[in-house]
Amino acid sequence: MNPVIDSDRLLHNLEKLLLAHAPSGSEQEVDRLFLEFTEGVGNARWQDAAGSIVIHIQGTSSASPIAVTAHKDEIAMIVKRVEGGGRLRVRPVGGLHPWAIGEGPVEILTGSSLVPGVLSIGSKHVSQESPAGTLKEGKALIWESMWVETKLDEDTLRERGDRIGRKVVLSRSRKPSWRLGDDFLCGFNLDCRGGVAVLVEAA
Repeated sequence: MNPVIDSDRLLHNLEKLLLAHAPSGSEQEVDRLFLEFTEGVGNARWQDAAGSIVIHIQGTSSASPIAVTAHKDEIAMIVKRVEGGGRLRVRPVGGLHPWAIGEGPVEILTGSSLVPGVLSIGSKHVSQESPAGTLKEGKALIWESMWVETKLDEDTLRERGDRIGRKVVLSRSRKPSWRLGDDFLCGFNLDCRGGVAVLVEAA
């Protein structure tokens, strides 16, 4: 057998995977894509109680079984407190650092919809007494200095399903891949979703 990797299909699948939201414990978007991409692959396929998707491909011998794995979740944030004026205080899920993503658009997963927001430290044109004041002098950015701005009142947030414990992810607008030079591809979650895309193509 001389398998051939279809690079166009690989990159097409990878782009879909990169755009999917899948914080730990809320990986349904990637689950659906993976099951779609692997339809008809293997001798058996199932999802266990931990959410892992397993595909069994029969080999030529059962003497030395091989397991090939990739992880499908992503580092994200979780709502720890809902404040007045539509502000949400968040903390990391996984090894996410505020200085790695900075300010920018995010989306809150409510279970039935996405609520848009902006991860922010507030205005930069401020005095040293403001939350952003010490950052202007080079102090490291920490989660306690940041919040998600939604511009929705508490009642509206509650109606939309936003509450403590909801996951917050980077907006899809920040997730598409982009190329560097002729041979390199960059993207948020590329280390995770790249492994999934390659595993799909290899299967």
